Amino acid sequence: MAFDGHYRVGGWLPVRVDLRNEGPDRMVEVRAAPFKSAVQYAATVDLPNGAQKALTLYVYMPSATRRLDVFLFADDVLQSQQRVDTRPLTGRTVTVGVVAANARLPALPRRVGGDAPIGALSLAPAELPENAAGLGVFNALIFHDIATSELSAGQRSAIENWVLRGGQLIISGGAALDTTLAGLPETLKFVANDGLRTMSAASFITGGRDEPITLATLRPLDVPQLPPPYAVPLRVSSDDSAAFEQTFGKGVVTVFAAALLDPSFAEATAAPQFWDDLLHFKAQLPSGFAPEDVDLDTLMSSNLASALTSLPALDFPSPLLLVGLIATYILLVGPVTYLVLRRLDRQAWGWLVIPALTAIFAAAAFGSSYMQRGGDVLMNELTLIEALPGGNYPDMARTRSFVGVFSPALRQYTIDVAAEDATPLLHPISVQGVWDASFANQAGRFYQEQAGAGPQATARDFEVSRWALRAFSVDEIGSFAPVRSSIFLNGKELRGEVINQGTTALEDVALVQGNYVLRLGTIPPGERREGIFEEVQDPNIGFAALSYLVYAPQIDQASKSASGIWPRLVQLRTRILDAYSGYGSAPRTAEPLLFAWLPASPLDVRVSPEKVTHQRSALLIQRPAIVAEQGQLELDAAWLERRVLTNPGLLCYGRAGLGVNLLDQPVETVYTLPRALFGIRPSALTLRTSADVKWPENTTLELFDWQRSAWQSLQVTGRPIVVESPERYFGSHGRLKTRLAHSDGNNSGSGCLYVDAELTGEMP
Repeated sequence: MAFDGHYRVGGWLPVRVDLRNEGPDRMVEVRAAPFKSAVQYAATVDLPNGAQKALTLYVYMPSATRRLDVFLFADDVLQSQQRVDTRPLTGRTVTVGVVAANARLPALPRRVGGDAPIGALSLAPAELPENAAGLGVFNALIFHDIATSELSAGQRSAIENWVLRGGQLIISGGAALDTTLAGLPETLKFVANDGLRTMSAASFITGGRDEPITLATLRPLDVPQLPPPYAVPLRVSSDDSAAFEQTFGKGVVTVFAAALLDPSFAEATAAPQFWDDLLHFKAQLPSGFAPEDVDLDTLMSSNLASALTSLPALDFPSPLLLVGLIATYILLVGPVTYLVLRRLDRQAWGWLVIPALTAIFAAAAFGSSYMQRGGDVLMNELTLIEALPGGNYPDMARTRSFVGVFSPALRQYTIDVAAEDATPLLHPISVQGVWDASFANQAGRFYQEQAGAGPQATARDFEVSRWALRAFSVDEIGSFAPVRSSIFLNGKELRGEVINQGTTALEDVALVQGNYVLRLGTIPPGERREGIFEEVQDPNIGFAALSYLVYAPQIDQASKSASGIWPRLVQLRTRILDAYSGYGSAPRTAEPLLFAWLPASPLDVRVSPEKVTHQRSALLIQRPAIVAEQGQLELDAAWLERRVLTNPGLLCYGRAGLGVNLLDQPVETVYTLPRALFGIRPSALTLRTSADVKWPENTTLELFDWQRSAWQSLQVTGRPIVVESPERYFGSHGRLKTRLAHSDGNNSGSGCLYVDAELTGEMP
């Protein structure tokens, strides 16, 4: 079991299986399943006489379970079975993996980021999996004194893809820094070591031992495709070049000058504060919003899967066929029956002939309809393509596909999913939301490797009940058709540009930033569109949901019509947009986003039997390049993404959106600019405070001064607060931090409290 059996609920657990055959040549099948689950993950292996082979199965763990079963089959006969223990982690746990030649772990605090529990797992370099999904249990990985050049190509690719998905890779420095940097993927290298220096740990970090430590001299590299790296402000150190970071995709790589596992450094009294500064924390779900073991990523995937219930409608038969059938029926039961019976002088037989003709035509119509569409399987496929930000990855994207199969009868299906490179990982997913665990009890075998099958995943015995919908999901990183998008800032004015460099048209293209939108319609291949953003407010709810921003003209037009019914395509696409954006504590990122629909999904899915009505929806999401033009930039609150660091259970949603309920604990909130605006030189900073009812008089508001590593108290007067020396409150990492507190614990009647920030400044 990888990582001593630890796994994150809603993630993958790598299981290494060693096989040996001392009998005749066999083709064997290895299966693994969570305890009492009917879903199995399998691989077929060609195992000749005398062969010894090893493989890694990736088992999707949808819920908390303490055991897992592994089976070995040959000719569908069970040969061996082994049960192993597992250790589930909750979605709130911050897990740090320490990859080192020895088993030493850093002295991590018990909790970080306010109240998030933290744990460390030690693993040798050889234990790193070759699929990024297997690293999903970790929030951060620390590489300390390891020869990364000895890692396999698969391990390097997995590390790179894990960072792109949102992981934090921390490179421990000191004398072994060059060895650790040498074998990393070239795309993740952004600093060089200009030599070693020695200083006292006590002078380097608050509370460190009076012993010498070795530091690397970090020099950021000038990589044209990437924005400049930024220094991490460490409140416990006076060395402002001790750590540098660079963003890659949705993740970051942090290089630290000292050896993080050095006892004289790691045991400093200021170590908890140091780790709080160094580690990145993903936004937490408010308490009660979802099960405790579910994180934001799992919740969003579940919401997207629920959109599969918008099943494709079967097309009506040809109008000519219907008219011909009705005309023939009328002709036969009318004049033909009358003339024939009159000629035979048997008019009384009409009481029998007309019902008989009616029954014959009804049976013929039903039989014809059933033969054409009645036994059809309905397959609804939704693909979310998230282009990875960063200059090194202009044509790479994380692709999440959700496929629902609706069956007219109880049946077992075989589903093949083809890929260009690596074999994709399939797993079932519920279309009823994260509270539904019954989908894990539905039968099916998901093959990750098949001897001689190439990069193709297969689901066999995928059982779907009569008139029921069952779904599975694929999550991988690969290439996508190139699209270039940019947003140009000139004061408050926003101008957007989109260039379709692919081979297929982009439909319903829209650029969104806050409550501003630029709709560009359909962009054919090779064409370029541009325009000025406009502000949109939904008159019904006071703020603009993402779906309304994109489809306001169609929604408003439908609401004014007699029927009030939206076009079916608009209904489907607005539901998908709301499923993507309406989750967690951050309904919409502060980063500008491009939304565009592709006419077909990039996933090649084949279902047996072949008689399938297929609906495909593919949504492309991209973070446009931000270009700051000459002059001052005026950034309102929508440009700052808010995340509550402490007491996320106090999050609330009121008339002004996301706020906090201030009880007996201080609440820290961090506001982060988009990556392209890191390093802005602020000339003005204004804070606006408000409350659902009344701002409580006993409440204090503080700003964190990054230059002095201290909190600065502000006076709340009910009017906008103009902050002096704003450059002290924005570091090179583009963050502003506030703290709300009150003295007597009585905050009744104020409801949600809100603090918004507005910024004016210039880019260097």
